[in-house]
Amino acid sequence: MDKMKRMQELVELLNKAGKAYYQDAQEIMSNYEYDALYDELKGLEEELGTVMASSPTVNVGYEVLSELPKERHDSPMLSLDKTKDRESLRSWLKDQKGLLSWKLDGLTIVLTYENGELVKA
Repeated sequence: MDKMKRMQELVELLNKAGKAYYQDAQEIMSNYEYDALYDELKGLEEELGTVMASSPTVNVGYEVLSELPKERHDSPMLSLDKTKDRESLRSWLKDQKGLLSWKLDGLTIVLTYENGELVKA
């Protein structure tokens, strides 16, 4: 199969799955299946040196259905990244301790404390 054609198929399929999940509250594929297809698409983009404008690798989330104020984060929300390799996680942590927890899609809160007092949620 032509690799560009496969990229287009993956973009369409992943965007359909994203819309179903985020806007229609329906899951048309498992997270495992989505991640495998996403990784395949990312690999093709890197191999071919091209990214389609509608690719989920450059477009995060879904169409905004409500108006919420934009908020700037002091540091990146690394939960948006993912790893499947223990060694890369150990390398990233270096000599620091880390806590792993299950990720619940759509359930994210960022709390900012200053001098032990909650200043932003």
